[in-house]
Amino acid sequence: MTEQQEYANTSLLRNIDERILLGLLATAVLVGFFIFDIFSQSILTQFVRVVLIVAAFLLIYLVWPGSIEEEVEDQTDEPDEQAAVQHLVDNTDPASFFPEEEKMDFYEELGQFFGNLVKMVRATFVAHSAIIFMWDGAEERLRVDFCESQSNAIQQGDFVDVKGTLPGSVLVNQTAVLEQNIPDEGQSINYYHDLKGIKSFLAVPIDIKDEVQGVLAVDSMVAHDFSEEDLELLKSYERLISQGIDLIGVRERSQLVNQSLMAQRIFLSELNEDLSYESLYSSVGSACRAVYQFDRLTIAAIDSESSEMGVITKVIGQRDNMSEGFRFALGDGISGWVIRKNQPLMLGDLEKGELFRPRYSGRDKSNFGLRSFLGVPVAFRNQIFGMISLESKQPEFYTEWDQNVMMLLAANVGLAFLSLRLLPNKV
Repeated sequence: MTEQQEYANTSLLRNIDERILLGLLATAVLVGFFIFDIFSQSILTQFVRVVLIVAAFLLIYLVWPGSIEEEVEDQTDEPDEQAAVQHLVDNTDPASFFPEEEKMDFYEELGQFFGNLVKMVRATFVAHSAIIFMWDGAEERLRVDFCESQSNAIQQGDFVDVKGTLPGSVLVNQTAVLEQNIPDEGQSINYYHDLKGIKSFLAVPIDIKDEVQGVLAVDSMVAHDFSEEDLELLKSYERLISQGIDLIGVRERSQLVNQSLMAQRIFLSELNEDLSYESLYSSVGSACRAVYQFDRLTIAAIDSESSEMGVITKVIGQRDNMSEGFRFALGDGISGWVIRKNQPLMLGDLEKGELFRPRYSGRDKSNFGLRSFLGVPVAFRNQIFGMISLESKQPEFYTEWDQNVMMLLAANVGLAFLSLRLLPNKV
């Protein structure tokens, strides 16, 4: 007898009302032990007794265990949806929004994102070290959460006192600090283990939701290595950190959060290996391919010969007749509008309505089947460099979340553009 047949036979008994089965059991016992005793003490009577007793035990075995198991299964299969929703609302730890098996992936992505970010900061400033200090309430000290250094005198997980240190003064005073010639005697940096010789120090407070919670710092062994212009650049990196944490804290599905982290990680990791324009365009393409679906990705920059013109520098996917090198007036088309206004633009359907909306030129007569458009400006503060756009043949394809993630990626790209212009020797 197969397991399926056996299950079918036992299921038939379990579906019978329990009161009927109990009645049959009681009748069997009554007949076996009383009625047959009246008529005879024959071998047949004894045999009937044994058969009925065995049948009674079989009934008990087949009916009661199954009933109990089914009741337990029914109770465990009913999810407490209200409790689960309440857990999401009450808990403030972003990782707790994810299933247990996804938490490790979340922390790994988070660590790689910030780890690659400090690498890019150090490369941009050609610094001795780039460090993210975060306030530890339990220790009442600053903790080195992420660092990239030429020295082993500072490690991730080190603690730094607030009093008597430069990072501590940034945290307490909630203001940026620029030191250009730190004396060797009685160095006040005090966050290295037995390391002297730091001459320049630049740091800004990390502001998360209007509360200073950490410090982003770079240092150098060369005097006057940082300037006021560098201070503005470092503040922009701090805003990237704050914006990244805000995105992480959004109570969305972990898949969406990981999309943001993955895009930043891929972009920064590839660009850290080679800071050049070609590497920049390639890194943007790699990041977008990993987290988005698109039929065309376009990177365009303001033309170096005319600020009124744009030029396409990279195309991935459908090329149409607008490929690399194609120049367009910023006053024409929706791509030029993104650059000219320094604002993102998301259109659900380029073919919707009677008015044709060209992407690059008023002379265009077709969008070549592309329906959805998401364009974001590439800028540093008020300095615009160009734009990145994603296009799909499916209407209403992109969401506000996609736009937020693209804006964060574009901010990274804008900082990279500025770094390339300030450090031409790295191109």
